[in-house]
Amino acid sequence: MTTGILITTRGLVEQRDFSGLEDYQAAVGGLIEAVYSADGKIEGFANEEGMLRGLDANVIASILFSCYLVGDIVVIGPADDEGRTTDAPEEARLRLEGIIHSKIVHAKASPNLD
Repeated sequence: MTTGILITTRGLVEQRDFSGLEDYQAAVGGLIEAVYSADGKIEGFANEEGMLRGLDANVIASILFSCYLVGDIVVIGPADDEGRTTDAPEEARLRLEGIIHSKIVHAKASPNLD
């Protein structure tokens, strides 16, 4: 079992346990593809067909991974020496905390009512 973090397009960020491929696929709503942070400390899974299916942008995950991502995203740690997924690292939690409390996310997520 791997403890990961689910980031939804609506801004929900929650810790979840994943027991395998089927759990990751259910979380992202389809086939998965790996995504990686620029420094390689954080990995995750996105919906492989997310852009083709027109899924909504995931602002929080896009900032975390420094690339445009759509759909719900699962954050995990780098694979171990045998290729198994590892728990989301503390680094991911700290970065997410900073992103969630940043003005950037709130500006992107809030409609302009002027």
